[in-house]
Amino acid sequence: MELSCFYPEIARGVVSLKATGGIAPNREGIVFPNTTGLFSKEDLDGHRYLSGKVHITGGKITKLILHAGRYDYGKNCVAPSQI
Repeated sequence: MELSCFYPEIARGVVSLKATGGIAPNREGIVFPNTTGLFSKEDLDGHRYLSGKVHITGGKITKLILHAGRYDYGKNCVAPSQI
């Protein structure tokens, strides 16, 4: 099921607040390359679209901010140490 259908459906009178999966605050914080985050206009537009679909059903949604740190699988990994 597409996320733009999944989140509104579970928010429709069943859940008072839904948290999404982990969303990276910057490119260095993503878990896997080419995944969405909160760092480009396209990302923000997509999050606004999804939130709007949930709000239409009367539900509420929040983004779970997650920085992958050393668990990042990309080449731009940022963590407290190299270990």
